Amino acid sequence: MKNGNKFNFLYNLANPVIFDSSGEFAYIPINKAGQRSIARELLKDRAVIKKDNKEAWKLHADKFLNESSWAKLTTFGICRHPLDKFISAYFYLSKKGRINPCNNINDFIFKNLSHDSNPNQINLHFQTQHNAFFFKRQSLVKHLIPLEDACQQLPLLLNVLNIKTPIPHKNKGFDKNYKTLLNNDSIKILESVYSKDLSMLGYNLWSKNQ
Repeated sequence: MKNGNKFNFLYNLANPVIFDSSGEFAYIPINKAGQRSIARELLKDRAVIKKDNKEAWKLHADKFLNESSWAKLTTFGICRHPLDKFISAYFYLSKKGRINPCNNINDFIFKNLSHDSNPNQINLHFQTQHNAFFFKRQSLVKHLIPLEDACQQLPLLLNVLNIKTPIPHKNKGFDKNYKTLLNNDSIKILESVYSKDLSMLGYNLWSKNQ
């Protein structure tokens, strides 16, 4: 790997790439976008996860983080509407006692974010997605599946990898009407904070649907 190239970038992702012990796939995980279900259930028999075994992960990173090897892998990630993901992360972190939830989510946003804030600095569960899936505006994965379509698209991809495990569950918060929890000011702040995610991932603005 050379400093400054996309493979050095991939090597240093805050949420590390998950490799395949069989050498067929690489998965870029995102918090609150099905990560646990995919890594710990669907891929559990083959996933090489850095926090579980740093030495094994490094061996796979050294082997696959180069142009020719990466191109041969089935590379994929799951993305999620950034505002929907933010709200899910807020309730998850509040329940775990890992953030001060303030009076409510709008109060939390008002006290912790401005239009140009970096949400990654609050907690990785609030991370932006464009700088995990793209390098210099070029996609790092062959398959970028919206969480909203994962139940339909992910089984097709797993079938190619000869992984027959059924999708474990639909995201628990997926059916919640999260939009109603945010006031107009909160929506505008979050749409500014996650503007690159919204545009690069092709998601709609909630402010236009009010």
